[in-house]
Amino acid sequence: MKKYKKNNRIITILLTVLVKLKVISGKILLNRFSKKLLVDLNLTGISKAIFTEKYREIDHTNIFSEKLIDKKKILDLGANIGYYMLLESEHADKDAKIICIEPDPRNTYLLKENIRINNLEDKTEVLEAAVSGEDGEISISFTNASNLNRITDEKNLNYESTKIKSISLNTIFNSYGYFDCLRMDVEGAESVILGKNSNLFLQSMPVGSLIFMEVHPANYIDGDNMMITGLKNLLNFGFEKFSIVTSGVSPNQKIFQKLGLSNNLYKDGKFNRFYYENINFEDLKLFALHSPKIIRYVIAEKKNEN
Repeated sequence: MKKYKKNNRIITILLTVLVKLKVISGKILLNRFSKKLLVDLNLTGISKAIFTEKYREIDHTNIFSEKLIDKKKILDLGANIGYYMLLESEHADKDAKIICIEPDPRNTYLLKENIRINNLEDKTEVLEAAVSGEDGEISISFTNASNLNRITDEKNLNYESTKIKSISLNTIFNSYGYFDCLRMDVEGAESVILGKNSNLFLQSMPVGSLIFMEVHPANYIDGDNMMITGLKNLLNFGFEKFSIVTSGVSPNQKIFQKLGLSNNLYKDGKFNRFYYENINFEDLKLFALHSPKIIRYVIAEKKNEN
């Protein structure tokens, strides 16, 4: 059952034209997930998509909302303006604690405002930092689009970058204790986040815990081998159920040949994204490393104590 649905195409086009012509601009307060969501149409990022389409990433929104049931402590990496923070506060346990980590001040302003507007200060905390495999400082390339910032490495040394505070999952565990849900959209840093200094965090996550992450093949920090290390860490610490959502582009045929055609389809604009559960680990590695990108999300669930 797909609870959330995007605006129809005509409404989306109409709103897009109004925004492009600046008939509608600036900060707008929207109703989403039984909450209020402040967006800024003057900011290049996710605000315009949420305003024009109603819901962002309809596959992620629906699947994640169902997986959140009973989750009590959530770590949201790349929290952006708080779209998924509001989804988490709506669908997780009523007393759930949410830690949001976001490095871009353009986003953290709106994130904090969305927490304040919804009176979520007691259950939500914001850390203005980035998560990587190291503690200290790292360089971040802040792009024009505030949802596409990424850690600077040898692949993008020519981009202008800014030094910001960096923390590892183990340091987060030492400060906050265990979590039973981790969501991340970190533009390729998922490799080092899971591959380095993550053992204490992953080990502490109880059976039934969820990791929901977007993957970025060809852009993994420290390369494919680091991403393989991160995926193996998940397996070694009891994450034995894996699901995927396809990217919606033509190389999906490679997945169809392996897994057949899924009946669980999410239409997102021009993309047809298919949801598959119970993926074996070897196929997961193959899909997660494939370039061009053929999967968008990996969902890992902890089935056993490690």
